[in-house]
Amino acid sequence: MAENYKIRYRTSTDNSPPSIRSAYADFTSFADITKIQLSWEDEDGLDVTGWLFSFAEEDNIKIANVNNEAEYGVYKIIILNNNTDDPTNPYIEVEVAPIEINGVEYISGQDNLLVSHYNPSGNDGSSGSSGTSGSSGSSGTSGSSGSSGNDGTSGVDGSNGVYGGDSQKWIYEDGANEPSSNHIRIYELSEKTVICLSDTNYDGVYVEPWIHSFDAIFNQTRIRIFKEFNENNFIILEGSFSGNSQGWREWNCTEIIDDHSDFSPGDSLVVSVSIGGEDGSGGTSGTSGTSGTSGIDGDPGINGSSGTSGTSGFLPQTTIDNIIIHLEKIVEELKNN
Repeated sequence: MAENYKIRYRTSTDNSPPSIRSAYADFTSFADITKIQLSWEDEDGLDVTGWLFSFAEEDNIKIANVNNEAEYGVYKIIILNNNTDDPTNPYIEVEVAPIEINGVEYISGQDNLLVSHYNPSGNDGSSGSSGTSGSSGSSGTSGSSGSSGNDGTSGVDGSNGVYGGDSQKWIYEDGANEPSSNHIRIYELSEKTVICLSDTNYDGVYVEPWIHSFDAIFNQTRIRIFKEFNENNFIILEGSFSGNSQGWREWNCTEIIDDHSDFSPGDSLVVSVSIGGEDGSGGTSGTSGTSGTSGIDGDPGINGSSGTSGTSGFLPQTTIDNIIIHLEKIVEELKNN
């Protein structure tokens, strides 16, 4: 609340200037007052001209009963006239509108009034800027360890990992022969399982070079097809023939484990291919084993039966003559001895 001054109240309904040390109002009811005139000198004889002339339109003025300040009226100044025509008795005249009335509605002549330049408290001002930081204090001693905090909540699940192996993914659809773009078909034909693959995979990526890379060794491949995120739903095949068509590829395979009846249109199927190695070269011949020990001699065998007698022989005449000559020489030698 601004400074104030005390003045005696008198009523006047004409527009004559107020007496010295007096205040005039057009009504005795706080609620009905619309015009107030205030003398330049207060009840104690002090000159308050400068203070009176500091009022301005739109300011608030408060008039209270000195004996009971709870009884008062607060008014907004609508029109203000500084009257200095009579230099011996300057005064101000204000036309007002009531803002707040409290207590007894009427004031009587000769009451002492307290007049205030009234402005209610404004809103808090904005905070001032922070002061500069003070210098760091010396380190205190270490405090004792606090108790362990509660476990935090579990984090959100991570994204699904990629499938392993040499693999690609397609969308399953029913039917035979040419699949739709990004799709795979699986059907039975003449005891074979036929797989038809679009040249573009699940994500629309062109993977025909990947499919074509198995052609030369297709009969050495093993193929596993399973439902993404459900590896218990799968088939295993061995490749036997690979054929090419515009925009898609056909694989004829021999079944090893086949239970693709659990595949449904729209399922994400992963095709994973592994390649068997070529046959290895023949091993070197093993070393000869050591000779076994000699066996025990067997029992003597039984004598065989006698052979049949041969036919009688004969000597030629020449041989006989030679024998005779030889014998005759022997006899002759014996005689000479």
